[in-house]
Amino acid sequence: GGPPTSSSPRRHFTVYSEATLRLSHLKLTQGRVITSSNLVSAYGGSIYVYGKNAVLKARSILFAGCGGNNCARYGGAVSARSAARVTLTDSTFHGCRATYHGGACYISHSGTTMSVVNTAFINNRAIEKKGGGIFAGSGEISLLGGRNEFVGNQAYCNSRGHSIYRHKSVKLFYDVCRPGTFQDESTTIKKY
Repeated sequence: GGPPTSSSPRRHFTVYSEATLRLSHLKLTQGRVITSSNLVSAYGGSIYVYGKNAVLKARSILFAGCGGNNCARYGGAVSARSAARVTLTDSTFHGCRATYHGGACYISHSGTTMSVVNTAFINNRAIEKKGGGIFAGSGEISLLGGRNEFVGNQAYCNSRGHSIYRHKSVKLFYDVCRPGTFQDESTTIKKY
């Protein structure tokens, strides 16, 4: 219990190089780290995945935010960095908030990948910066399965990626996107 500190973040899981975390059929709520620094303790409110071959496989997970508080500085629910690999399937991110980038999810560094399959991003917020649903500073994102939804996500302002913000170097792929489930003013999508 208690508030998060730099030496004691309150995230649910941390996954480092060469480790794999598999989760299914869970509700994760109140995962929170400090929101006022650039230290590792400011990334990933619920789950931090870091390093080569660090793997998260999440199926049917409800990431339920922090009760109106900011969950992290980067990646309100999930942060993946430095060649980590994340697969999110049949899950929901609802009400997650980041002070800076990635209201729900944040990815960065070369080699980092995120596959999103039949997953909903609802009412997530990047309070001061970019990527209300997902922020991708580098790496690759794939939207698969045809049932991903981005609804009511909010970045700091228009052109900051309410659904997804991606740096121009990030590859963003999809196979099918149902009409009306992905609206954004700043995302270019490449079809497989």
